[in-house]
Amino acid sequence: MARPNRLIQFYLTNLCNSRCNTCHVWKNGQAHRQELSIMQVEEVIKEFPEADYVFGGGEFTLYSQRDRLLDWCDVNNINYTVLSNAVSLKLLEQLLASHNIKNLTMSCDGTHHDEIRGIKGNLKNIEEIIKAWRGHIPNIKLSYTLSSFNENYIDKDMEYFRQLGFDKIYFCIAQNMELLKAEGNVTPSIESLKYFNESYSHMLYDKDQQLLDDFINGRHRKCDSTSHVHTIYTNGDVVWCQSMLSSNVIGNINNSRFYDIIKANERDMTNFVCPYNDKCELVCQRRYDYEDRV
Repeated sequence: MARPNRLIQFYLTNLCNSRCNTCHVWKNGQAHRQELSIMQVEEVIKEFPEADYVFGGGEFTLYSQRDRLLDWCDVNNINYTVLSNAVSLKLLEQLLASHNIKNLTMSCDGTHHDEIRGIKGNLKNIEEIIKAWRGHIPNIKLSYTLSSFNENYIDKDMEYFRQLGFDKIYFCIAQNMELLKAEGNVTPSIESLKYFNESYSHMLYDKDQQLLDDFINGRHRKCDSTSHVHTIYTNGDVVWCQSMLSSNVIGNINNSRFYDIIKANERDMTNFVCPYNDKCELVCQRRYDYEDRV
């Protein structure tokens, strides 16, 4: 079932303070800093106030207008999710203390998280946020990316999550996407995916479990994300999706209103099938086909 609300994802800044093996966005650095202006973001939200929003990066805590944006969203009752790597513990805690954040999703790749993400102490920060804020934030979720770097630690990772008090996790499959510019093969083996599905499908949300099972067994249901999910990059580009169609730019909010871009490109999804439908395995994108709020 398609989502009842649009979901609009902002890549607010291209700065990141991780050093991930599965993504090299962090190599942008201050010299190549780029971010969306607060005026641009507010204008988009005004055009679709009932949509669900995801604020990410790079790393959201590095967005220069983060406090103003969250203040504005809280006043206007906007439904949003903050994505964070929790590397900047004090910054993230300041945001949680100052704003009415209801949805927080943190990247957590298990027991070897610090090695994969390249920052010593990052996992401890995540644990600190969970311990201090789980009783205050309605929805804290962990996003686990299975990759070639942690596929040998699945059992340890799932036990670790249970010890943290999580019986469900968001699940992503690492891929060599052009957008992320990762080096080498980061995708886990089909054997690892099968093992995870057989042993730990109960730890996945229903939509993730179904998608993983479909991929493993060669079933690719039609992806409807291109009609309900919109992604805006830090340079203002609007793309159909953040996976296989990430280079298919349909407009730029520096040149046109987001509303006009979307309306000019709205598709009749009755018969449309993405040309990459049978190849895309970006579970975190395709889960948005469903009506569950992020």
